[in-house]
Amino acid sequence: SNQESGGYRVDLVKYPGQLVYISFNQTSKDPAKREIFQNVEFRRAMSMAINRDEINDIVFAGQGTPSAMTPDPTVSFYKPEWQNAWVEFDPDRANSLLDEIGLAERDDRGFRLRPDGERLVVIIEYQERGPRMPTLELIKEYWDAVGIQTELKPLERTFYFTRINAAEHDVGVWHQDASLEGPLLASNNASQNFGGGINAGIE
Repeated sequence: SNQESGGYRVDLVKYPGQLVYISFNQTSKDPAKREIFQNVEFRRAMSMAINRDEINDIVFAGQGTPSAMTPDPTVSFYKPEWQNAWVEFDPDRANSLLDEIGLAERDDRGFRLRPDGERLVVIIEYQERGPRMPTLELIKEYWDAVGIQTELKPLERTFYFTRINAAEHDVGVWHQDASLEGPLLASNNASQNFGGGINAGIE
């Protein structure tokens, strides 16, 4: 509001990617979790359990764009439907999908049980950076609300990558900054980063 009188200009610069994205480890060493995480309906349910609009308002002061993780809209092969895939906040549908895939049974605290009778506990491991912590604190609330007990585990950067590379984690978190056409075509990151999982991408 004081730009003219103050002799300065404020420009909003768009980040070419997503500041927070989440990916389930579909090669989990826990056989029960591996089967659950590989089920696309589970990942869709977990995506629809996330209130991205609320995250945008609380964490990003309304300046973000709730999105699935996609190439930037300037990329020649971009498809608009990718940005909106499974991002609508619909906890009722999320609960229904979780019931349908065999996670309907709950314990006395209301958390869902795995097919082997144990409580399904999902641990999100991450390196603290920028908006990750407040975003993940909200996601924990959303996932707990649909009966998936969620725990947050911040790690030092090197140790985080050691666990990720060894497939010791349940859920990993990072930022996606290779969303423009050049980086996508110049590396194999596209196949690695766009290959499955659910995304709480906020541009």
